[in-house]
Amino acid sequence: MLFDEQYSGEGIVCLQSIKARSPSSKIWVLCLTPTIETPVGATGATVVPLTDLEAAYPNIAATKSTRPWAPYTQSLKPYLVEYVFDNYEDAEVVTYVDSDMYFWGDPSEIDTEFGSHSFMVTKRTGLTEGQTGVFFNGGCFTCRDDENCRELLTWWKGKVYQWCLWEDGPDGAYCEAGYLNVLRDEPTLFSGTHVCAHPGINTAPWNIRDYDLQETEGQLTVDGRTLVCYHYRAYTKQTEVFDASLMLDSFTEDIRLKLYLPYHDLLPMPEPSREG
Repeated sequence: MLFDEQYSGEGIVCLQSIKARSPSSKIWVLCLTPTIETPVGATGATVVPLTDLEAAYPNIAATKSTRPWAPYTQSLKPYLVEYVFDNYEDAEVVTYVDSDMYFWGDPSEIDTEFGSHSFMVTKRTGLTEGQTGVFFNGGCFTCRDDENCRELLTWWKGKVYQWCLWEDGPDGAYCEAGYLNVLRDEPTLFSGTHVCAHPGINTAPWNIRDYDLQETEGQLTVDGRTLVCYHYRAYTKQTEVFDASLMLDSFTEDIRLKLYLPYHDLLPMPEPSREG
C-alpha cells in the first residue's frame, strides 16, 4: 500500500479493516509524505519512507521532476513490492492494495485464490479479446518472491520507468496498469500468472452491478462468495451526512446503503487536494 496525506483517511481506514479481520497480517506502507508516518505506524503497519525507496531506486526517483505527482506515485508499485522482498525476509507473498480499498472479509481468501502461483491480477472491466482499454486493475495484485514474479516485476519496473502518465501512451500503455494487458495479450510471456476468479476480491464500481450483493449474518457476499475487499475508486466524503442521492444514477439502493453508507461513516472529512 502507498498513500500521502491526501488519502490518509482512506489509507488508515483500510489498514484498520485489515487488522480487524486478520490481526496477524504483516503490512508495509510506503508513506509518500513524512506527515503520515506516525499515524501509519500507530496501526501496527511497517512504515517505508519514500526517501528510503527512492534511495534504493534512484532511477525512478529521477522521473519525479518530469511527471505529475499522482502518476509518479503509481509508477512506484512494482518497485515497492521488490523493495519489500529485498528488505524483509518474512515477505514471501505480498498483496498490494490501493489505499481506497476496504476489507469486508478475511484477507486469507486472497491467499487461497492465489494458491501456488507467482503473480495474480484482477480484472478491471469486461473487455473481450480485441477490445482496447485497461483490462486489469493495478489496485490489487499478489506476488510471490520467486523467479517468475521477479522477472515480471523487473519488466514492469522498466516499463513504468520509461513512461507512466494518466493518458494513453505507447504500446497501449496507460499509467502503471495498462502494461499488465500483456498478461492477456501475451499469456505465455511470464510463467505462473493467474487472473483472479473470485468475485469478492477487488470488487469495485466497474463490476459490482454485475453481481448479486447479499448480506447474511452480517457478512456481505457477491454471487454467493465472501466480499473480501471492495475498491472505493473515486469515492470521496463531501459531507458528514451520507447523501445517497449523489449515487442514484450509478448504484442500486442495496449497493448504496450496504456498501457505501458504512464506509462513508468511517471516513474523516478529506484533506485539501494536492496539485499535480
